[in-house]
Amino acid sequence: MAIPREGGKYKKEILEKQLATMTQKEVAKLYNTSQQYIAIKAKQFGINTDYSRITNSVEFTQEMRDLVFGSLLGDLHLQKVEGVNRYAYIRAEQGVKQKDYLYFKYEILKAICKSAPKKYSNRSYYFQSKGHKELNRYYEMFYGTGRKVLPKEFEDEITNKALLYWILDDGTKSGTSFEITADGFSIEDCERAIEVLKRKFDYDVKLRIRGEKGHSLRFSSESAIKFLESVKGFIPQSMFYKFDRIKLPCPCNDYVVASSINEDEDIG
Repeated sequence: MAIPREGGKYKKEILEKQLATMTQKEVAKLYNTSQQYIAIKAKQFGINTDYSRITNSVEFTQEMRDLVFGSLLGDLHLQKVEGVNRYAYIRAEQGVKQKDYLYFKYEILKAICKSAPKKYSNRSYYFQSKGHKELNRYYEMFYGTGRKVLPKEFEDEITNKALLYWILDDGTKSGTSFEITADGFSIEDCERAIEVLKRKFDYDVKLRIRGEKGHSLRFSSESAIKFLESVKGFIPQSMFYKFDRIKLPCPCNDYVVASSINEDEDIG
């Protein structure tokens, strides 16, 4: 199927409208032609084919911001090669046992993702986002100094939902509470995080030094309960095991959200 013509000429308006919401590859498939042919016609018409404009038309929701900020404190990575990538992009990877949790993250971010999670090895699954201008902001926050740090914007950006993702990524059981492994951040960064969590949410959190094993942020049992009440109904079911020692006032099912994975969907 050829690009629609009018008076023997291809209609620029139609191709331009399609390339505003589709990639060259998608338009080529629509017309059963080659991507190269579409690129040539676009160049002839003077149509901007920078695909990043499509991705950047996706506005970040608060849910996306919470996930990105919270998981950047944890396992999430942003990548950006100067001179190669105009915009930073996400690479998210989890072990096989956390496949459901990875898919949970993907469902929130899929508007800016290339494809559904794929099997990376026998031990993990991953997905990757497209570049986005909003991710550049987070890249500067976390990596602007050349190494990963606790951002100076931590107090403004941290929410209970963002904190949840940090805990789901790096949290472990600790008595009748939990703690966040924070070896990737300096002692000074951790002390600042503790001050903010106290000031903003009134959480009682202590720095626990584990000698050569590193350090962590341990929540008191009371603060653990208070935190979980704030995120009731939002915890991925597959990750609730991190909180199963906490003496909660409500049944566990009140705190979780059902699995995000469609069991019939192949994500391998």
